[in-house]
Amino acid sequence: SLSLLVAGGIGVAPLFFLAQRLEAGQIPFRLMMGFGSSDEVVSAEHVPFDDRAIFIATDDGTAGYAGPVTDLLEDYLKNEKRGRGSLSVFSCGPASMLKKVAAMAINHRISCQASFETTMACGLGACQGCAIRTAAGVGKAYSHVCKDGPVFDIREIDWERF
Repeated sequence: SLSLLVAGGIGVAPLFFLAQRLEAGQIPFRLMMGFGSSDEVVSAEHVPFDDRAIFIATDDGTAGYAGPVTDLLEDYLKNEKRGRGSLSVFSCGPASMLKKVAAMAINHRISCQASFETTMACGLGACQGCAIRTAAGVGKAYSHVCKDGPVFDIREIDWERF
């Protein structure tokens, strides 16, 4: 089993910590991190993982892969020969990135969890500021990132209205 961690922008930090836990448990992973430019890339001294587990993408092409981190995931899924049941995706980053990752995971029938970064004013779900529309069949129209999440299975989210 292999965990694919797809992170963009401020979503790098939470998945960096997940990568540390996976490495400590000797669970294989690939950490795909997306940044705007080389100026934003996390320094190698802060990433104590095996170089073969780290993949960098920059939107402007100044470091690593030239393009969005979602393209790295797409390339990996197209070229990977292992069975889809042995892959799991974990993602955190901007909403547009999460939507693309979810679409790829659903298309390739891969389990995927997304960690949502949003404003959480009250932290109790009362203010409705962090409400996200849930998919049909979940049992409720909305979930609150602050109390129900921040991590959700991608199949719980209504991506059409996201």
